Amino acid sequence: MADTIVIGAGVAGMVAARTLMESGVSVRVLEAKSRVGGRLYADRVKSGAALDLGGQFFNLANAPLLLAEVRRYGLTYDAPPHRREQRVLMNGELFNLPEYFSSNPSQTREIVSKVRRLKAQSRNPEDEALLRTRTIADQLPHFDLQPLAATWFKSWNEQYAGTSLNKISVANMLDLVVGGSLKAAALNGGHWLLPTTSGLTDGLRESVDSALQLNSQVVEIRHDTAGKYRIVTPQEEFTSRAVIVAAPRNVVVRSGIVRKLDWEGGVPSLLTSEQPGKGYKAWVRLSSQAPSNLSILGQMTGYRHMIILDREADGTVWAALFGSETTISESGMDMHSAARAAVSSVWGDEVTVEEQRGHDWAKDEFALGAWNVAPPGEQAAHYHDLKVRTPPGLVIAGADFSPRRAGVEVALKSGYQASADITSFLRGKASMRK
Repeated sequence: MADTIVIGAGVAGMVAARTLMESGVSVRVLEAKSRVGGRLYADRVKSGAALDLGGQFFNLANAPLLLAEVRRYGLTYDAPPHRREQRVLMNGELFNLPEYFSSNPSQTREIVSKVRRLKAQSRNPEDEALLRTRTIADQLPHFDLQPLAATWFKSWNEQYAGTSLNKISVANMLDLVVGGSLKAAALNGGHWLLPTTSGLTDGLRESVDSALQLNSQVVEIRHDTAGKYRIVTPQEEFTSRAVIVAAPRNVVVRSGIVRKLDWEGGVPSLLTSEQPGKGYKAWVRLSSQAPSNLSILGQMTGYRHMIILDREADGTVWAALFGSETTISESGMDMHSAARAAVSSVWGDEVTVEEQRGHDWAKDEFALGAWNVAPPGEQAAHYHDLKVRTPPGLVIAGADFSPRRAGVEVALKSGYQASADITSFLRGKASMRK
């Protein structure tokens, strides 16, 4: 019997397992897939380039835990190669974004001031309730933006939240744009996670390898009268004193593996409802006629953001396209057809797609949605409710189960917190019902 079973070998699960193992706790990590990393996943192509199919960027100022992991495993990071050129696609034409904001500074000020007024309005309980029911699609006409600014604002919100504007509340938007992030979006700051994705997941795997068991899908969790947990897979059954569930929220919800446990007052709502945003990301190799080092925001069929990298030795360039399950489905295409249509919407027949790479996270039975989700701020009370009513010895971890917007840094923080909670429980310092 292990002291702790960790379900899921994504970032949060592996960090939690590693931390517990370093403190002398016996751990078993069960991963349903044949690989580790969860929604951090890189794919290498013939040229040697690593294409991130999952997480992509981080900001040094806001990701101290990720930076520590990068340094721990001796990895490198680079500034993103697309910061020099920014464009907005509107009515089939590309407009220079920095030039537009420089010549129209009132547009940025107008957006910021109106967002601030909405933020102040949200402090009134009655107004706050209204902002949680009103969508950005309803609110946008009241911003009275120039067409180019409106196109940029709409596209940025949709690609950042992972769903369309008619599914994002104004309260969601306020979580997105506070703290200067809206202004930063025009500059596309941050750091390029490449080529660290594989290095990070490989390093984490090496740290937990002795406890890791792949191809082990958990189908049921039981809690017996002796206080022990029994974790059931199709192949075998495990027993432990404690459990960390570090699987994606949509998987946890749809599988129902935790619903039968002893939840005070019934199963928390976060374990019965799936996330509203499911991001899509596709990679396309473009013909040599395409520019390099360019970032484009706009309504590109089902996609909203295109990032074009450095030119390859053969003259072609790789580009990453970002959209969502909602915006792709609204186009009536699958992710690959929509990617070709997106390229055509920018350059017509001048630029062709030579190759495509991507992973359909929404159809992946062990993900059921990508890393990019609508911000959970408006559900903060539900996250607190989940934490305080969790059965003894059980922790639900991962970026999806945080009141902050999902991301690698949040996953790392959740993993460390999960290991601390389990350590306290095993030492008898906490009952896990806080």
